[in-house]
Order: sequence, then structure tokens, then C-alpha cells
Amino acid sequence: MKSFWYFFKIFFLVVAVFIIQGSFLNSFNNILSGIDLFLFLIIWLFIFFDFKNSFNFALLSGLLLDVFSFYFFGIYTVVFLATVFLADFVWNNFFTNRSIYSFLALSFILVFFHNLFLYFLFFLAENNLFGIYWFNNVFWFNLFLSLAWVFLGIIISFYFVHKPRSRSSSLSFEKS
Repeated sequence: MKSFWYFFKIFFLVVAVFIIQGSFLNSFNNILSGIDLFLFLIIWLFIFFDFKNSFNFALLSGLLLDVFSFYFFGIYTVVFLATVFLADFVWNNFFTNRSIYSFLALSFILVFFHNLFLYFLFFLAENNLFGIYWFNNVFWFNLFLSLAWVFLGIIISFYFVHKPRSRSSSLSFEKS
């Protein structure tokens, strides 16, 4: 029964993010349209909780987005799961502590990887050489906006969600 409630909470979070992202944030034509709540929550859950929560959120988010996508089924699921596995690999092999700098570096790597991999799969799905998004100024601007929003969210979360234990440990706490 406990796992049922766990998956119900994750599913409810995915549906809530889907509604907020699809009906509210994507309707803006300014800087707020660069917020990718799915990617942010995948990174946030990985950093502040664990791999399992991030994996389950990524899996359910990918499946929900794939159902409503016009691309091949599985593109979003593959990209989100690859992002989570890359996060786990990079975090376990290259970072030594849970500092804000480590979180920002991990966020940079994941946002960059996520966008490049997603648009590469879009390119393969379109089968059009003129559809290369990487040479377009809009792609790089949206990548910058996504990085800025994820950085802002991670910084705010770091200082307000997990309070440091003492004055001397204001920028880091132990890796579990």
C-alpha cells in the first residue's frame, strides 16, 4: 500500500506539472516560456532526494509527454531517462561533495545534454537536413533561458529547502 501512495504522489506531481507547463508557461512569448518544469524537477529530485524519485518522475513524465507528442512514441521517455542516468553517472564519478557549485555544474551538464539529445532525436524524426536546430539562434537562446531558470531554481532551493547545519558549512553538506 505504501508503494501505491508513492506512485500516486509521483503521478499527481507529473500531471500537475503537465497542466502548469502545457496550459500556463508555454502560453507566454517572453522569458517565462523558457521554463522547462519537467527538466527542472528531474534535476531537483535527483539533487535533493535520490535517483529513485528522479527516475520514476522522469519515466512517468516521459510517458505522459509521449502520449501527447506528435513525434515518435518514446522520444521524451528516452531523453528523460538518459538524463537521469547521466546525472547518476556524473554525480557518482566526478563530484565529491554536495556544494552549490557541484549542483550548478551538474545542472549545466544535464540541461546541455538534455537539449542537445532531445533536438538531435527531433532532427532524426524529421529526416530533414534543414531542420538542424543547433545552428539556429533560437535554440541557443532557449538553451540559455533553460539554464538560467534551472540555475535560479537550484540556488533558491539550495538555500531555502536545505538549511545549512552551521555557519561554517554554508556552501556544502555531506554527500549521502
